[in-house]
Amino acid sequence: ATPMTACYSERVPVNITFVGIDEIEGLMALNAYPNPAKEVLNVSVEMTQNAQMSLEIIDMTVRVVESTSSTLSVGNNRFQIDLTAVAAGVYQLRATINGNATAQPLIVK
Repeated sequence: ATPMTACYSERVPVNITFVGIDEIEGLMALNAYPNPAKEVLNVSVEMTQNAQMSLEIIDMTVRVVESTSSTLSVGNNRFQIDLTAVAAGVYQLRATINGNATAQPLIVK
């Protein structure tokens, strides 16, 4: 039997560096759902000022597998990213707003 103090996992640890959303001027909230995602990823970005944004889905070899860009308005901006051509796996969703980036983990089923 496994001792209660031990924890084992077959998952491989992944180190990802994140920039906090509080460091991006004008960004109030960035939400991506569902996570894990299957066919479509919904992204909601709340802004206090207009901005330019690019969204990228990056694999663990730092290859961009999907990307889109848009102009953000003040308020809530919603986007959908088609994942049907993205293989199942662990990714990073990177949002770059006016040259400043933030990232969060994304699992595609």
